[in-house]
Amino acid sequence: MAIHLYVGHRIITPIGLEFYPKLAAWSLVLGSYVMIPLIFSLRLGSPKPFWYVPLFWLTFILFGYITTLFPLLMAKDVAMWSWTKMGTYSTLNSQQGSVGVAMEKQGVRQVTHHMNMGVMAISLALALMGIYKAGVAPQVKIVEAPVEGLAKELDGFRIALISDIHISPTVHGDTVEDIVRRVNQLEPDMVAHTGDLADATVEEMGKDAAPLAGLKARYGVFFVTGNHEYYWDLKGWLKVVEDNGAIVLNNEHRMVEHNGARILVAGVTDYSAGVNAPGHKSDPAKALSGAPKRDFTIMLAHQPRSVVAVAATGQVDLQLSGHTHGGQYFPWSIIVRFVHPVAPGLSKYEGMWVYLNRGSVYWGPPLRLGSPKEITLIVLKRVENIKATGS
Repeated sequence: MAIHLYVGHRIITPIGLEFYPKLAAWSLVLGSYVMIPLIFSLRLGSPKPFWYVPLFWLTFILFGYITTLFPLLMAKDVAMWSWTKMGTYSTLNSQQGSVGVAMEKQGVRQVTHHMNMGVMAISLALALMGIYKAGVAPQVKIVEAPVEGLAKELDGFRIALISDIHISPTVHGDTVEDIVRRVNQLEPDMVAHTGDLADATVEEMGKDAAPLAGLKARYGVFFVTGNHEYYWDLKGWLKVVEDNGAIVLNNEHRMVEHNGARILVAGVTDYSAGVNAPGHKSDPAKALSGAPKRDFTIMLAHQPRSVVAVAATGQVDLQLSGHTHGGQYFPWSIIVRFVHPVAPGLSKYEGMWVYLNRGSVYWGPPLRLGSPKEITLIVLKRVENIKATGS
């Protein structure tokens, strides 16, 4: 609501509209906000009205535009405030008295209006480009993770990482099927799915997850919950995941043997799961408890914020995460880097490798800009007698 009020105030006020045009303008801005809780309330009901899907698309396209416009508008306002504080009109003001003050106010209002129109046009162009990019197939990224002391038997071990598919009225089974096809082309040794599979009830869209049964990997598919699993039917979606062949890791682990070497694949529930579901509190120590000797340890954790507790165990070599979507679209794709403990891509945290996937589809607004959809193939590489560096 605050974002919509800010945008409405900064765009509508400088125009100086009469009452009824102003009322219409504010109705448009606030209506775009009201559509959000309306669409979520409709999502819980069944059957859906015929206009539900078009309204869903419109709601999140408008939300994407507003949230593209908001930070750019704020940046413009900060620049304007700084400009006026520099005394741009001080000479005019002192020379012409009250007339100068009136001219200054009128001039500022006109400049503000024209700049607002420019920011709105730029935001529209960015949003349209983001909508186009959201429809493009996910980018396949092949990343080599150099691991000091890696067992030679594990050199070249291939992990396909997918995350944040967010099945919804705008993301269907054909999208999931395309992701499965692209993952299988990579011929991974294992598949890691770090949560946020769906944003719908199982009754509404469970069938759209069916293509996941086609994922092929030498040692199987492993899944951990994201925060969105807890917003819907948790038990129902976990059953869907298991019915489609994946192994769900709820603060637990499995052992994989590859060429005689042993890899521990552990997984924790979502970082915030304890708030939403008693008994699901994220617990990296529990996930590793009782694990036998191994040559390499992988931890699946939906949110990168889990990295602090995971690193504190001192037992994990590589954490795989998602959640942030890399900000999903500009300018949030820049802002997100300052919010989370690790940046998208491959990095080191307390000596532990972390890979943060940018999300394989999108959430909410069908926009991707500055942070492309991603399927990752992480290849473990052996490095001896040198210190591995992040990339």
